[in-house]
Amino acid sequence: LHEVAGKAVYMPYVGVMTVPPTQHSGITEQCRLQVNHGLREACRQAVAAPRWTPQGRQFLVDLDALDAGLAPDGVHYGPQGCAEIASKALEALRERLPRAQAA
Repeated sequence: LHEVAGKAVYMPYVGVMTVPPTQHSGITEQCRLQVNHGLREACRQAVAAPRWTPQGRQFLVDLDALDAGLAPDGVHYGPQGCAEIASKALEALRERLPRAQAA
């Protein structure tokens, strides 16, 4: 999926989001942590040797610190949780965008 997005016309920025925490433990949590490790590693490798998007256009949106309490059913995030996810994504993207130059 990241590769398809990265090869789109106009060389878009591609955000890679980790899987946010849930209120489930055990094997579910172990799988989430393994997936997130793989996503972080893929982003690290892409900086050194870009494959699917030009260097610097892929970025990680790390949701590990998100409060699982913002998911009322323990899995699906409610409005406040979604706002937090959007805020983290915007923050990660802003770090990559060119700075506006003062006149």
